[in-house]
Amino acid sequence: MTGFIKNKDILEEGHKVDDLLDFSSEVQRLDDAIKRIPRSSLIGYVGKFGSGKSTTIYQLQKQYLEEATSKWFEFDAWKYPERKDLWENFVLDIADQLGDRKRVQKKIEGKDTKSAVVDVTTDVAGAGLELLEGIAGRASDYLGVIAEKLQITDKLIGVFKRSPAKRVFEVQELLISMFSAIKEENIFVVVEDLDRSGDAGRYFLETLRQFIKNNLPEKRIIVIVPIGTEVYNENSGHRASYQKALDYILFFNPQGISFSRFINEIFDDSVFPQSTEVQKNVRHVTPWKKQLEDLFGVATNNGLTIREIKAILRFADIAHANLCNNGHQPDPRIVLAFTLLDHIFTEDGKRWITKFSTTNLIDGNYPTSHFLQAVARNNDFVTFARSGWKQAPTELISDGNFSIPIFTEPRFRDEQMKYLLSDFYLIPFGQKPPLKE
Repeated sequence: MTGFIKNKDILEEGHKVDDLLDFSSEVQRLDDAIKRIPRSSLIGYVGKFGSGKSTTIYQLQKQYLEEATSKWFEFDAWKYPERKDLWENFVLDIADQLGDRKRVQKKIEGKDTKSAVVDVTTDVAGAGLELLEGIAGRASDYLGVIAEKLQITDKLIGVFKRSPAKRVFEVQELLISMFSAIKEENIFVVVEDLDRSGDAGRYFLETLRQFIKNNLPEKRIIVIVPIGTEVYNENSGHRASYQKALDYILFFNPQGISFSRFINEIFDDSVFPQSTEVQKNVRHVTPWKKQLEDLFGVATNNGLTIREIKAILRFADIAHANLCNNGHQPDPRIVLAFTLLDHIFTEDGKRWITKFSTTNLIDGNYPTSHFLQAVARNNDFVTFARSGWKQAPTELISDGNFSIPIFTEPRFRDEQMKYLLSDFYLIPFGQKPPLKE
């Protein structure tokens, strides 16, 4: 299998990765905001799903851990799909990260508390008293009372189940004891995927806020909650709930992101063209890595997130390998460009690749039209787009290559130039399109 990705691990879903896109300015902005918060608080960090919020928080966490001035915890609400008992599972996860899960779990289950025995005695005695009263009062319903009241099994099963208020109090006491034992004054808790937990997640957030506001005044507890813009903006009720539970809301807004290091770490140089023929109208030669930076700029300008870009790269890598295994010689830049068209939507909600498959023509309105012509001319997309060159349509001709009209001299008409950019690179996207003769 011949793909063009040399380090596939970087493309795996997850936020605990090195910062290959230079989120440093956003990390600093988040850090500055946190340092200005004098007391325990909850921070909502709002941004699109997959945009890099959690990766940014992870970079900040690494900085703090190097300084050894704080203790960090993580809680992923997505691990509990039924959304039940988020509070208890939160405490258990904290205990697990402190290496104390077994003891805390026993406490929560009531297996080593004296109160459990008292509750058993009380509950069973209460059941017996109700039984006797029922027998004395209504002898004719003796059998019915027996069936109804002697639910000893159910009593025993439910004996360790406290009332909601009592259980919350007991669990909070456990959390207080664990946090009190931490030597660091500053405690950070990152609560992931709570925005996917619906009402249960928002109720949990309110409980958590009450806890950190009313307990452990000697500690500074900062809870960071990444929230998807899609959820935050879904309706005014959601926003009101978050605004009620959160002390601060910060919007994820990275500046100066660079794909240069990302490209160096991910792509296999040997698969990309090391040199290409320079046409007579080329202003300057541009390395393929710079062209890919331009392509990623097209992706982000069309609203794609880092998560979506990684998904595009994973798919394009497989598509390129399939073409190679079938005896073709695809240009990875073109495979990437068309995979990108497969993930960008037009204003009417259709994928750009669908439009191309029906028209067989890429005009200046396509997101990747300038990029494809820049690759054909071995030039830089930005320079090409700003140079004032005539924007000519790109079409697929009979042998599967591109045909791009170019403007040579003002006194001459356009000439049809053929660029051998790839070989049937559209095969992975479905049925081979009709080729123009």
